Amino acid sequence: MILGRGGNCNRSTTALALLLLASTIGLAQDKQTASEQSPKTSPSTAQILSSYEGQNVVSVEIAGHPELNTAQFASVLVQKAGKPFSTDEVDKTAAAIKATGKFSEVQIQVDPESNGVRVLFILEPAIYFGIFQFPGADRFAYSRLVQIANYPPEAPFNADDLEQDRQNLLTFFRQEGYFQVEVAPDVKVDAANQLANIFFHVTLKRRAKFGAIDIANAAPEEVAKLEKSLQSFSARARGAAIRPQKMYKHSTLTKATKYLQNQLEKQDRLGAQVKLAGAEYHADTNRADIHFDVKPGPLTHVDVEGAHLFSWTKKNLLPVYQGIGVDDESIEEGRQALISYFQAKGFFDVKVDAHLDQKNGTDAIVYQIDKEKKHKVTEVNISGNKQIGADDLASHLTVEKKHFLSPGKFSEKLVRTSVKNLQAVYQSEGFSSVQVAPVVENHGGDIKVAFKVTEGPRDIVNSLQIEGADTFPESKFAPQGLKLAAGKPYSQALVEADRASIVANYLKAGYLTSSFRQTATAVAKNDPHHIDVVYHIYEGPQVYAGQVMTLGRVYTRQRLIDEDVASIKPAQPLTETALLTAESQLYNHTGIFDWAEVDPKRQITTQTKEDVLVKVHEARKNQITYGFGFELINRGGSIPSGTVVVPGLPPVGLPSDFKTDQKTFYGPRGTFQYTRNNVRGKGESISFTVFAGRLDQRGAVYHIVLLNRSFERDIKHRLRL
Repeated sequence: MILGRGGNCNRSTTALALLLLASTIGLAQDKQTASEQSPKTSPSTAQILSSYEGQNVVSVEIAGHPELNTAQFASVLVQKAGKPFSTDEVDKTAAAIKATGKFSEVQIQVDPESNGVRVLFILEPAIYFGIFQFPGADRFAYSRLVQIANYPPEAPFNADDLEQDRQNLLTFFRQEGYFQVEVAPDVKVDAANQLANIFFHVTLKRRAKFGAIDIANAAPEEVAKLEKSLQSFSARARGAAIRPQKMYKHSTLTKATKYLQNQLEKQDRLGAQVKLAGAEYHADTNRADIHFDVKPGPLTHVDVEGAHLFSWTKKNLLPVYQGIGVDDESIEEGRQALISYFQAKGFFDVKVDAHLDQKNGTDAIVYQIDKEKKHKVTEVNISGNKQIGADDLASHLTVEKKHFLSPGKFSEKLVRTSVKNLQAVYQSEGFSSVQVAPVVENHGGDIKVAFKVTEGPRDIVNSLQIEGADTFPESKFAPQGLKLAAGKPYSQALVEADRASIVANYLKAGYLTSSFRQTATAVAKNDPHHIDVVYHIYEGPQVYAGQVMTLGRVYTRQRLIDEDVASIKPAQPLTETALLTAESQLYNHTGIFDWAEVDPKRQITTQTKEDVLVKVHEARKNQITYGFGFELINRGGSIPSGTVVVPGLPPVGLPSDFKTDQKTFYGPRGTFQYTRNNVRGKGESISFTVFAGRLDQRGAVYHIVLLNRSFERDIKHRLRL
């Protein structure tokens, strides 16, 4: 008995020890930081690798470590750039890199390019891009520079991408006239948070001025005429004038290109092509000669006879004005466009003939229009519809019945579009064999349009299966139940409703990479109206928020930002809604941030915990606005009743020739306002406004203090002069 009790005691002690060990392991796993979880190649990426098989590999790059470069791994890169993509070689390369023992994981990323694919090997634990800064380029909007530099959120550090970003910035600054600009990227690695913040140090130097204009590929007399037009008063009024010694502006070049195009079109050069070939900079004079490549093309005359069309309407309707050239297809397309245009105006019997005459390098197109009598659409109806109401179908018709001040809308094109729309509505509701036949009746020019619907049998769901929902039960991703079910009519609208509900609930639960697709197949060839439906759900990992880090903050207090991103809670599911809400809240501050972005630090692949980066750029603290104007005021009176009424006295009649005196006063007025934003870093603003007007004989000074959104206070002082 003693031995037995002792044995039981030993077994109990062993069980307790195992339980404590398991609890300790679980606690340690819970405390694992997001940075300690090395992302692996996403299962969805692994599945589609074979689809790139045989495509040209543009480049093979190593990412995630600023101290390393691709050349250092040349000996283990089985997949080579310039060779066909091979899933086997890519896997062997990843295995060889991991076999070095220096990296816990090698993640594979494949990006499609215009001439093939780019293969990226991300070496974990990796350094990821943090925030971009552009010291020395404050005169440009930060949001614009981020766009030009192609800022990559959730991306691992890549030296090749960084160099491409530098080149993009150089191109942009040179296009803006800073041809001697220098851009030097400086990588600041935050090893503790595995981030690389990039500082692009910009030295703009002098902005260039316009030099000479060079127009190539045009006749000498045409070149002289175009060059002169770019310095005309008309070009100046449109901001398209290019004059020597004037400041170089990219916007001016864009307008000048369009201006030259319009000048050639006015000369009936409808197929003309004008391109900005580039700018040749001369450092000794700080001028840039502008080069245009002009191909005038043949002369093209377009005449519309028999009806009046405004020039802008003609340009919108006829393809020859779009620079696509003259051929039978474009002429016929223009003829059909004219027919549709006049039919939509009520000329349902309109006839349009087109004729092309080519002589001595000149294309002459004549559209002869016979509008006939203007008519009306007296009736539009739908028949044969039993399962879908006429009111629900009518909203999809592009043919319209007459109404007040409108003859209605009718054309052959509108009829065809209406038929397609009705078929699409029925097919989305499960009537896969629906037929819609239009019937057009012409009674003395007035039109009656009927759409006869043959619905056919409705598709019925034979079975509904759900695949891939392994960790998130149906009770959570469809708490109200699914719209589609076995025995119910099959409807694409119901499928879309289920899709929206399922994806939304997955995202709310932190499955940021979840996706949904459905397949529908007929039970048998001889039974096409019973459908087997499968909902394919890719869950991905359920992600919890790790550390929330702020980047880019300089003056603003961290507490203010923390209040805005309070929707993101560490150790809670990281949801798309929380990320969007936090970003929106940051933009709600007036004059504090001119750019904000809230993203996971790394792209979600397999990790279940991820840090969040709150990236902000503070707006300029000082703002000055001013305005000047000139006002006219008429001051006088009128006596509409012919009498004058004075309190306490009877009305006094006035003669018929009595006139009131009226005088016009005029004078200048102006305003000036200074605003100091983000005072004390608390989101507060101070504003001083000065107003003065000669006619009002007064001036005013306002001092306004606006506190943050939780509390506002206005203090105003006015001084009359």
